[in-house]
Parts: sequence; C-alpha cells; structure tokens
Amino acid sequence: AQAAVEELLTATAELARISPRRLVVARDRSDFRAVEGDRRTLRLYKAWSRLRSVGGGGLVRYRVPHQRTFRWALERRTQEIALDTLRASAERQVTFGDELLRTLTLVKQSLASLQRRFREDALDADLLADERERVTDAVLRLQASEEHAAQSLLAHAALAARQLQQDVADDLDRLDLRRHARRERKVPRATRQLPDTLREAPARAAEVQHMLIDRAALAPRVGLVQIRLAAAIRDTDEAVRGALTTGVIAEIRTQHERLRTFHDALVEERALPQLADPEATTEPFDETTLVEALHQALQAATASVPEVMTLPREATIAALRNDPLTEIEVAEVSLRRHLQFLVDSELVGPAREILAEVPRAERHARSVAEDVTRLVTINLTELATSAADEAEIRATLAPVVDHGLQRLTAELARLEALPGQISDRIGQRLSHVIDLTSGSVSLGTAESFESQGRRVADLSRFGRLTRRLLDDANQALVSLTWRRSSGLLLARSMGEERRARADGITSLMDACSPRPSVLEALPFYYRQLFLGRSAVHSAFWVGRGGELEAIERALGRYARGIGGALIVTGAPGSGRTALLEVAVERFLAGRRVVRVTPPTGGSCDPAALHAALEHALRLSGSVHDLLDGLADGSVVVLHDAELWWERSADGLRVLELLVDVLESHGDRLLFVVEAGEAPLGLWRRLVPIEEEALAVVRTGPVDAETLKDIVLARHKATGLTATIDGRSEDELSGWNQARLFTALFDQSDGNIAAALHGWVAAIEGVDGSTLTIRTPIAPEDEALSALSTPLLGLLVEIVLHGQLTPERLARITGEGESELRRQLGALRRLGLVEGARRELIELSAAARGPVVRHLRTHGWLP
Repeated sequence: AQAAVEELLTATAELARISPRRLVVARDRSDFRAVEGDRRTLRLYKAWSRLRSVGGGGLVRYRVPHQRTFRWALERRTQEIALDTLRASAERQVTFGDELLRTLTLVKQSLASLQRRFREDALDADLLADERERVTDAVLRLQASEEHAAQSLLAHAALAARQLQQDVADDLDRLDLRRHARRERKVPRATRQLPDTLREAPARAAEVQHMLIDRAALAPRVGLVQIRLAAAIRDTDEAVRGALTTGVIAEIRTQHERLRTFHDALVEERALPQLADPEATTEPFDETTLVEALHQALQAATASVPEVMTLPREATIAALRNDPLTEIEVAEVSLRRHLQFLVDSELVGPAREILAEVPRAERHARSVAEDVTRLVTINLTELATSAADEAEIRATLAPVVDHGLQRLTAELARLEALPGQISDRIGQRLSHVIDLTSGSVSLGTAESFESQGRRVADLSRFGRLTRRLLDDANQALVSLTWRRSSGLLLARSMGEERRARADGITSLMDACSPRPSVLEALPFYYRQLFLGRSAVHSAFWVGRGGELEAIERALGRYARGIGGALIVTGAPGSGRTALLEVAVERFLAGRRVVRVTPPTGGSCDPAALHAALEHALRLSGSVHDLLDGLADGSVVVLHDAELWWERSADGLRVLELLVDVLESHGDRLLFVVEAGEAPLGLWRRLVPIEEEALAVVRTGPVDAETLKDIVLARHKATGLTATIDGRSEDELSGWNQARLFTALFDQSDGNIAAALHGWVAAIEGVDGSTLTIRTPIAPEDEALSALSTPLLGLLVEIVLHGQLTPERLARITGEGESELRRQLGALRRLGLVEGARRELIELSAAARGPVVRHLRTHGWLP
C-alpha cells in the first residue's frame, strides 16, 4: 500500500507538470445561442463569440484555462478518493478483526465442547459432523464477508474515479469554465497536507491490522491453554480413580465379600469361616504428590502462550470504530504470568483442598472396616466361650453381621461415588477458569486482563481470610466444648444477643411496612395507586427528563440506521418500567410493540423464552422465524430480563440467545431490554449484551422534591385528605412539607417504589376520608449486619435474580433442601422475604430498599 501511494503521488505530480496551461476548443456556433437563465456576462460572451466566428466555417474556437481544473482533480480529488479508499479499507479491517475474533472464539468453543464430550464418552460421529459444519459455516461466512467487502471497496473506488472523470469532462463542456474554476475548483492550502496524510495512512492501517490480528490470535492461543488444562485435569481424574479403585475400594470390597461369605455361612448353618482382619494392600493416597504433578502439568499448559502480549486499550477499540486511522494506544499484558496466577489461585489451590478429602475418606473407610471386623470377632469370641448353644450363637451374631454389611455397603457406595464427585468439583473449577479466560479473550483489551487479575487477587485474599476465620471459629468451638460451664453461660448471652439483633431487623421491617389495620381501612384504589400495578402508570409521570432525552437520542440513532438495543436499567422499584411505558407512548406511538414477559420465578431455559415469544405473538415457529415475521421497525420489549438468567452452570443460555438475536435482528427491529442494575453489572463480565446497546439508560434515585410531586400526584388524585403531624395538609408550610419529603427521601434513598411504600407505612390511621400521617423516621440499615453470612449470600442471590423458585435457588446456591428451607424460614420470619406464596421467593416490599442499600454499601453487590 505504501508503494502504491508513492506511485499515485508521483503520477499525479507528473500529470500536473506536463498538462498544458490552456486548451483550444472548437465548438459549433449553435452552442453559443443565448438561452433563458444565462447571466448577462455569459450572454455577452456568447454574442461576442458568434460575432468572431463569422467566416470561420460555423465553428467557434476559444481557449480554456483547464489547468486549474486538472490541478483540482489531481491534487485534491484524486488524493481524497485514495484517502477515502484507504480509510474504508481500514474500517473494514476493524470490522474484520471483530469478525475474526468471534470466529476464532467459536472455533475455540467448538474444540472445548468436543473435548468435554470426549471426556464424558458422549462424542459420536453426528456431533463431530455438526461441529465441523458449524465451524466450516463460520469460516465460510467470514471469507464471503471479506470477499464482498473487497468487491464493494473496489466498486466504490472505481465509481468515485469514474465520477471524477465525468466532473472533469463536465467542466470542459462549460462555457463559463474560467469563472467556475475560480470559484469551485480551488485547491485549498489545507490540501497540501493530503500527500503527508496519504503517506502515513498505510503505516497506520498496517499497525492497526497487526494489532487486530494479535488480538484475534488470543482466542486460539488461550483455547490451546484451555485444552491442555482440561487434559491435565483429565489425567488427574484418572489418577484419582485408579488409586482409589486399586487401593481402598478394592480393600473394602474384599472385606465386604469376606463378611458376606461369613453371613451366608451363618444363615445356612454351615461352619463359620475365619473372618480375617482387613489389610492395607497399597500405600495411603498421597495427594501432595498428585497436586504437585497437577501443578507442573498446568504450568506447562500455560507455557505455550507468549510471556508478554501487546493489547489495545478499551478506548482504542472504541476510537477505531469512529476513525480507523487514529493513533492507537496499547499496553503490554503479562499474559503468561496472568494465566499462571489464575490457574494457581482458581484451580490448583481449590484442587489441593478437594483432593485433601480423599485421604480422610480413605482413613474413614478403613476405620469402618476395622470396626466392623472387630465387632464381629469380639462377639463371636464371647459367645464361643459362653454356655450358649450353636443356634443361640447364630441368632445373636446375625444382627451384628447384618449391621456390619450395611455399614460396609454404605462405605463402599461412598467410596465408589467419590472419584466422580472429585472429578465434578475439580471440573467446576476448571470451567470457572475457562469462563474467566474466555471472558477476557472475548473483550480482547488490556483492561479486561488487568481488571480480572485484580478481581481474582481480591477474591483469593478474601478466600484466605474466610478460611482463617473459619479455622479460628473451629478452635473457639473446641475450647467452648471443654469449658462447658462457661460455655453454657456464653450460649445464653449469645442467644439473648441474637434475639436482640433479630428484634432490630423486625423493628426495621415494621418501620418500613404499612400497618395491617391501615391497609384494611384504606380504599382499594388508594392502595393500588401506591402499592399496586397502577403505581407505574404514565398518567402520574413526573421528572426523568434526562433519561427521556437519552432514550430519544438513542432512538434517533436507530432511525438513522444504527442497529442495537435500548437497555433500561435500575434498582428494584426505581421506575424503569414506568420510564419504558412513557417512552413507548411518546416516541414509539403507532409502532407494533411486542412485550415478552418471563415466567413466574424466572427461567434460564431458552425454550421458556421461545414459549414466551410465541405467547406474545400468538404464533408458532423458531425464535428467528418469529422475529423474521415482524415488520421492520417493530418494537420488542423484554421485561424483567433479570428473570431470564441464573448464576449456575447453564444459567447464561437465554442471555447468550438474546445476544445472538440482537446481532441477527437488531438492525431491523428495535429491542428494548429492561434489566435490574445489579444483575446487569454482573452480566458485563459474562456476556457482551451491552456491546449491542444503542444506549444504557439508568433510572437512578430521584431527589426529595421529585418524590413530593410523585407522591402528591397520586394522593391528591384519590380525593382523600391528610393530617400530617397534627396539621392539615393544606396548612402545611413549605418548610414542613420539605421536611416531610426529605424524611421520606432519607427513608427510601430516593427509590420511587420505596417512597410510595414508605408513604403508606407513615399512615397511622384512617378516619373516613382523612388520613393521619406522621413524618417517617429513616431506620438504621445496620440492623441487617446481624445477619449471618449464609443469609446475606442468600439475599444477594434473590436481589440478583429478582424472583426465584425453590428449585432454582437450590440449584444456584448448591444448598441442600433442608438447609435451604431453614434459611428461607429465617428470612421469612424476619420479614425480609415474602411469605404469602412459598413457591415463589422474592424480597418483601419493605425489605427491597434497606436490603439493596445495605448489600451495596458493604460491597455484596456489583
């Protein structure tokens, strides 16, 4: 490209040098007839030319100063066309870099999927053919896209060159060329910089191209590391399974068979065989050596990546989409060290803890076998030396042997299940590491690796601190067991403190909850306006001018052909649904609006989203077919997107489908996604949903004056009056009114739903059509600090997922049914979780504000 630019500049300079200053043009005399619209000077020039042509054979000859036109064509337009072509080529490079990264990521994912199926013995020819077809299609699409782009680029350049030729010819055809060239064919001084800009463009484009290729190469490089990591884990799984199968499992099975033979002889009244003691035929399981071998294998897996890679900054990627020839900013990332640290902290460390359970299980199994054998032998010896006859001996021994067989059977089952459990748990850690590395690769920026490294380091420190605290707590518990008397006293005092803390939380919930007697006395319509669905009606819309302007700007970009989704996010109760309703009424009137709502309790199954879309459209077909059937410009609103995912192994499938839908249909349909602020903050690390966004509009807290307008608009609409702190609302001074709603703001933290709920909670009584209201007092959220870590973790999951069924919550937390039921019971008793419908788990209305505020303040929420 650099040589081509130099050749172009040399050729245009030479053409400009050798072109004559003037050309002699001979035209038919009839071309000089005056026509309507000619300027006076042009009329005179035509008349004079006709006069000069008398005796000239009907032709008029005149000179034209075409050099100015040629200079304009050569020194300006030709170079501008070349620069535009280079810029378009660079823009295609950026797009191709993104497409290449996605294609290589797909190849990496396909290989990982095949390896996982191979490990699970689920790989067959059909699956292999499907994956081959999927990857081949992706590569062919990339090739076709690049060929089409190259053809389009050539066609665009050829069309521009043809137009320039036509412009020059049109100039020569003008009779007023001198005046036209002076005015329209100037070569500005700024044009002198065009050659330098042209000379710099290929080098910059090459620099961008190399950077984008290096960025795309991340996917196969990290994918190779992931495959090698999986192979090392598979070798470890086989080593654990082999050691247990040939070791303690074989020993327990042998002892089980011996006891079974003894049992059969006892039942069949045959001579009782000698019951030999269990023997350890192999060395105890050595997890240290296995972990060291695993560590070396994992470190070797990361050795294939470069020590340092140069990656672009996030700002560079964004800037390249606007100006592909801009100067790029890069940073060096210690890729190998980053991956090794990630493997050590997130895989080797947890694997060491998991494998440490094997020797404990081995010792326990051998101890059980020894106990069972010892118990049978002791009973047999005592009975043999007693006066009991043989029938009595057999009758007495039978239950002892039966119980021993049951214990050995149970222990054998636990041991046989242990390799699979170990494999699953280490496999989960491997999947976690793969997810972390895949997330960084998908972004392909220096920040993605830097921020992940900091986050993993913080979590690692937090894990060490947690383990140290648990160890200290365990030591304290042992000490309390030995000091029984003081422990009893301490337990009583701790019980009283727990009750006091529980009272603090219930007091907090009571302060934020309406009185049952008030709810019963309030008219239904009043309750609906403040607590029901009517609370989000656009008729009571107040404020949010900035958010509406942001939505209008985003819709303007969409109208100009820029595809993408509009994402509206905010905390629960912040008014994001109301904002959507107003935006649809104001800016999307007349368009078809399809509203897709999640099932009660949420779902992460793509089939559920498919069913919801079919229900919304009252049609059947695949997701893409249903969307293809919608008219251009239709609006698809996805309500409560936080209910379409879960923090589990397959919890992102709907979000990944949504990203695919946005990529496929976002240029033709307008997608509006309504999602909670906390889950959206977490999704940024997991799925590229925000990359498909025209805008992300946040419904943050509102100020006290806006809360006043929101509350009073509803209150006054009901016709009820109020006495506030002993004064009629009409007699309330401006200062007292400001104090009232500032207190409501302090209680609700500017959250609209919490403020509406808090207004009803502030009503102390209802007398006919008059309400008695007290100024609310902001409760102290620190009462929630008394909650145990498991309960706080449970609240985090409820906040992140909005609504949950017990089955989903159990899958997310991994807790057993009884323990989860106990924890939910505690939260229900404290008033933090709704208790009306036990099949649906969500925060109580009173708890939403305090709980979210407390979790965010203490760093539990993103």
